Amino acid sequence: MNTPGRAARERPTPLECGQGEGNPFMYDYDRAAEIDRINAELVNIRGTARCADGSVAIETDVNGRITNIYLADYAMDDGPKRLESLIADTHRKALDDALAGATRIYEAEDRGRRDARTRGY
Repeated sequence: MNTPGRAARERPTPLECGQGEGNPFMYDYDRAAEIDRINAELVNIRGTARCADGSVAIETDVNGRITNIYLADYAMDDGPKRLESLIADTHRKALDDALAGATRIYEAEDRGRRDARTRGY
């Protein structure tokens, strides 16, 4: 008998998940869907920052990757060391902003789970 492999199925079988074997790490489809939804939201979060003189502006994702950068034509007026410092500081602030957005998502999810538990779901 030809049984389709796991790749051909959307979800693992209960046996593959350890259910029925007393495994405390049972696969929870609702939790997996929640994680997928949170990850989809995190992908779209961006943090932004601009230095005080406006010569550098940076946008990052939650992993710290720069997704957009602006350098004004006068950004090097005070020399390359100053520009390095402006870029590093602005990047850090943009990342902090992105992480704050991610924290808001996690906190909202946590509140939702606590509310559901108090309602008995």
